[in-house]
Amino acid sequence: MRIREIITEGGWASAATQDTKITPQTVKSVLPVVEQFIKKFNIWAKSKGIPPVEAGKPLGSTAYYQRDPEDKEYGDIDLQVIAPDIEGKSPSQVGTLYTDYFAQFVQETRPSELHDKEFTRNPVFQVGKDIVQVDFIWVVSSLSKWSQSRMTPPQNVKGAVHGSMFSSFGDIMHISMQTSGAQIKLVGDEIRPFATTRKYDRLDTMSTDIENFGIDIVKWMHNHMKISTPLKISPLLKQNSGLDTNEISSQQLSRVIKGVAQTFEINDMYGKANLKEFSNAEEFIRAFIENFTDKMNKAINSTKFDKAQSPEALKKAQDTKNKLEYGIEFVSKLMQ
Repeated sequence: MRIREIITEGGWASAATQDTKITPQTVKSVLPVVEQFIKKFNIWAKSKGIPPVEAGKPLGSTAYYQRDPEDKEYGDIDLQVIAPDIEGKSPSQVGTLYTDYFAQFVQETRPSELHDKEFTRNPVFQVGKDIVQVDFIWVVSSLSKWSQSRMTPPQNVKGAVHGSMFSSFGDIMHISMQTSGAQIKLVGDEIRPFATTRKYDRLDTMSTDIENFGIDIVKWMHNHMKISTPLKISPLLKQNSGLDTNEISSQQLSRVIKGVAQTFEINDMYGKANLKEFSNAEEFIRAFIENFTDKMNKAINSTKFDKAQSPEALKKAQDTKNKLEYGIEFVSKLMQ
């Protein structure tokens, strides 16, 4: 999870909406309105020869709106919207394309569901007397399962905390662990830092299997390093090859990361390629914790929180900071 995503997660992208209360009932009320809006779009899209889209499930903490108590308050509503895979276009390009299609649809038809009759990636809907923003999170069909689980934290765990476990795991190996799977950039046969490399020869997807990504990553790297001995998988990684999508758990994610670290060690993979900075599993885990802690501290100290003005908004800001601070302790303990 990038820092921008951490500091906007929780409704801090706009001062204008910081006092909006979003409860499980709000989510239950707005989803049928959004589904009707998307149904109208698909009718319009068919007339234009544009393939239809599908409303996925709420992401982040709102994924638990059917389980949470009615007085639970969310920061925002993120909804997965599934578009078809389009040959020659990246997932982000597909999202941009369909954002433009939706804007055209709204301009031509002025659907009653939208509050301001404009469409952005964060449309605002009229739900009875209420005005509710729903952030559209675009994903292509082939990545919908990975993306849904990647962007859904365990119940009652802040999304930024769980999501940053993924991104810190990727950071220390110079790979991306975002919504398009585990990905790596290469120039020739050399692995380059994903975040800072703009020109590269190849973009490899190491895994889009959320239930087995840990084993997929070590298999890819073992093959890339051309290690002649057969790959040995640590018992911990065998038992935790990825996440159980029926019950997302930060505890299990920590076991995946530790299992990967152990597997690198028993296969003598440290000191090579994108693991050249580490000598053993202990150093790998220490680097993960340091990277994660840095992300949390940057988010806690973000000037975005300065937008808070009202007592309620100030309380919400402090609550968010407290949860991020607790995340450092929580994850550090998990990694012991």
